Amino acid sequence: MFSKHKNYVVLLFLFISIALIGCDSTPTEVDDYDPEPVLHAFITVDQPFGEIWLEKIHKNIENYYDPRNGGITGAEIVIFPKIDYTSDPPETFDTLGTGLAVYYEYDRNYAGRYIPMGANTVKRNTLYRIEVKKPGDVDIWAETTTPDTFILTVVNETDDDRYEMLNTIMDVVPDDPQALPDSFPTFSRNDESIKTTWTPAWGNVNYGGESQGGYLFTILALTDTSELVPLDPDWDPDDPEDAIEPGDKGRSTIGWAPDYINYYDIFWLLFEWSGPQRIDVIAGSFEYSRYVFTTYQTNPTTGDISRPESYVHGGLGCFGATAIHSFYLNMEVVE
Repeated sequence: MFSKHKNYVVLLFLFISIALIGCDSTPTEVDDYDPEPVLHAFITVDQPFGEIWLEKIHKNIENYYDPRNGGITGAEIVIFPKIDYTSDPPETFDTLGTGLAVYYEYDRNYAGRYIPMGANTVKRNTLYRIEVKKPGDVDIWAETTTPDTFILTVVNETDDDRYEMLNTIMDVVPDDPQALPDSFPTFSRNDESIKTTWTPAWGNVNYGGESQGGYLFTILALTDTSELVPLDPDWDPDDPEDAIEPGDKGRSTIGWAPDYINYYDIFWLLFEWSGPQRIDVIAGSFEYSRYVFTTYQTNPTTGDISRPESYVHGGLGCFGATAIHSFYLNMEVVE
């Protein structure tokens, strides 16, 4: 993420707005607010460790948020495995003494960005710990358990080769997703919905009976925002009443399922725009799932935004793990 899942910039912007709401024990006036360190670190099973962002919420909220304005420099960051649940019994590591630790260095070209040293790959079903320290300024730690490398299948109930093709091209990343080749299938809202099923991402691990996380579904229109065309056949680009405000041109749609579900029906109403689309099915660790879910949570009566759940000790944000499958398709406008 984005890699495919670097949507954390969007999450961070939402989080900043929410954090300033605070609670009774936290100053809510901008002048009184003491900026807190915010960590966003996301790891993906079977992928190399990716970049990490470390910022402080700055007080100037009148302009578009730019993480470079609050980026924390010079911190020492390390991620290392603590328990490998794939072993029987689970293998407990000797913290940093295993050679599996991943150290990060500060990106001097972009304040707040840290990049890994080395090419270690994220292990499945493993408890990881992150430690972030800057003497006199930052002392953060967090833990998360990676899900399994689940198998995603598109169920073909229609004998339609297009649905079977979605399985064939699973996790294939085109060089230019905005110019998909003809071999990628084209659908419309008149077609049968896409039914998916998968093997459990937590089925072979016992974490003590607690909820393990959940499954997130994102549909991303790959067309440039300025050129998005709705799937509504009655939309008239020349009609002022059909004009779309820039703020309404969100290219991503999100669905959700709890950890005990292993199927999902992707209805065409979840697709808003024509053109190439990427569908991600994401198994998220408990910390990742709760953070994302509560970030987008609002009170249905008042519309108030609640503060996201953060499992970062000594700061805010999220250290979360995912396992991901993706497939691509085209959507066309039909009557």
